[in-house]
Amino acid sequence: MMPKSAHPMDVLEAAVPILAAYDPQLHDESRNANFKKATRLIASCQALLPHGIVFGKGVNRFVPVLNSPMQETFLYMLSGSLPDRATARDFDIV
Repeated sequence: MMPKSAHPMDVLEAAVPILAAYDPQLHDESRNANFKKATRLIASCQALLPHGIVFGKGVNRFVPVLNSPMQETFLYMLSGSLPDRATARDFDIV
């Protein structure tokens, strides 16, 4: 429902509260629940941000690569091609 002209960070900023509404542990403030919520949020943002970027450019989304490290999957979803190991490592440590 976002306009194609929306900035990717605006898309991400709008999506996070929506994700919270569907979180099964929304009202559980225990340390364990907060850890699980943070893990789910990081995983969701890994998919949301690249889709927001490519959507604004009018490019079809790229399906995540299963069983790949998070940084490789993120970079793949931005470009449509798997990064070389050095690029993925640089992205991971910066």
